[in-house]
Amino acid sequence: MLYHSTDNVGITIINPTKSQMRALIGRLDEPEINISEYQDIILTNHTCGWSISLFPSGIAALENLEEEDKKPSTISGVTRNEAFKMWHELSIGATDAILARDWKIQNH
Repeated sequence: MLYHSTDNVGITIINPTKSQMRALIGRLDEPEINISEYQDIILTNHTCGWSISLFPSGIAALENLEEEDKKPSTISGVTRNEAFKMWHELSIGATDAILARDWKIQNH
């Protein structure tokens, strides 16, 4: 699997380890993220074409990068542990588990 993370300042890690993913997700709780130009962190799996963005507010956004005309789907109230589980599933290509969640399509 080829995947990468991108943090809120644009730093990319190719195939981040579980501990690197947990550390990135932990940064969502740091006050500095609220004054950054971008407040989300992203994991993208190039093999399956999906990405999950995480926001400090507990929102996760799911996008298929190969379907640019589709709007992202979101889930709110995502805990940091749930966020890690989603990222881990994406990193190993477990898209069925990811898609089985209660995603809501954004209409705006």
